[in-house]
Amino acid sequence: LAWIALQYPEWQESARWLRRALTVLWPALDMQVSPDGVYFEVSPSCKLQVMELLALVFTAMRRQKKPLPSKSYMVLGKMAAVLRPLQQPDGDLPNINDNDDGHVLPLQISTRERVGGVMTVMAVLYERPDLKASAAKTYPLYAHLLLGEAGAEEFRMIAELPETFPFVTDLRHGGLYILRKKGDWLLLKNNPDSAPRSGHNHADLLSLLLFLGGKPLLVDSGTYRFSDERGIRNALRGTAAHNTVIVGP
Repeated sequence: LAWIALQYPEWQESARWLRRALTVLWPALDMQVSPDGVYFEVSPSCKLQVMELLALVFTAMRRQKKPLPSKSYMVLGKMAAVLRPLQQPDGDLPNINDNDDGHVLPLQISTRERVGGVMTVMAVLYERPDLKASAAKTYPLYAHLLLGEAGAEEFRMIAELPETFPFVTDLRHGGLYILRKKGDWLLLKNNPDSAPRSGHNHADLLSLLLFLGGKPLLVDSGTYRFSDERGIRNALRGTAAHNTVIVGP
């Protein structure tokens, strides 16, 4: 609703729509993102989609010189800072919790290219060399659609730094821990369901995902589909479908 109002400011109801949308959006953003930048559903795919939606609103407000609350601005920055550490060596995002592979922009591009596009937009929004290091190497169409050619010039002006990762990324508020060294990557998931009525969490406490030398060894089988009469979705959400321990008979 906020994005529609920003795109069509000449419409009679746009100003009211924008006020209403932002009144809901800002506190929701604060509640739904943990202090370490993990989206409350603990689904990297959903996190990427939410970041795309927020990027639409933030870039439109930026073009129209409308103020952004500093707290909400900081929240999106935290989300951006942990997106790349979450990304697997093969360029995909971990399949933990529900994943519908939703896209915001109508581009037929890979997850690696989507992440690169989002990080390019984030680098410009925040003028941060560390985010640019995780961005696309050349200014992509993805960023051009949101920031235009002026954004390309801003992107070029940001200092160049090599991309580096800590050996351990501790996202304890979101219940995720990541170890990375070159092509080796391990994710430990330990997040009790913060929103049990959402139905998007899986029964996978203490599950592991593992890449060695860039090759997957322990993977998450994913979501399948949300509407499934054969029970496959529930089976894939169950503990037996994950790399963890089953307790009990």
